Amino acid sequence: MEVPDPLGIRQIGGDIQAAIHAIGEIPELIPALKQLGDLGVSMERIASFDRTLSEIAAIVPALEELSKLGSVLDDLAKVGPSLERLANLDEVFSRLLSILEPLSNLSGIVPVLERLNETMISLGGDLGSVSETLAPLQNTTQRVGRVVDRITSRRLPKELENQ
Repeated sequence: MEVPDPLGIRQIGGDIQAAIHAIGEIPELIPALKQLGDLGVSMERIASFDRTLSEIAAIVPALEELSKLGSVLDDLAKVGPSLERLANLDEVFSRLLSILEPLSNLSGIVPVLERLNETMISLGGDLGSVSETLAPLQNTTQRVGRVVDRITSRRLPKELENQ
């Protein structure tokens, strides 16, 4: 049979028992409390990270843009040797220009060459006419040459006697 407890003594007794048990565990809490005290400095440092994190957040868009440039920089690095070769083409272009410069004057020579061509064609026609004219004379010249040879061959011995 249970005895009534109008003042709640049993309850108080249980609470006292729990308090005694809790007091017995206080020595075990001391190292944990010391560790919490040591965390105070770290907590202050963590609290100061707010400003640092804000600064990092502010530069994130710029970092994202720079990351996009990474592929462009890689492409430029690949093109670098070609650009160096193109830079050396300056000397080649200078030499080519010095060669082509006199060729630009050839346009003034074209009319002279055209007139020369016409003159050569005309001379070709004139030479044909001269050839046609001289052809009959050549036969005559050959005959005259033979006659002269005969005449000189008959006189030659007399001339040799005089010497």
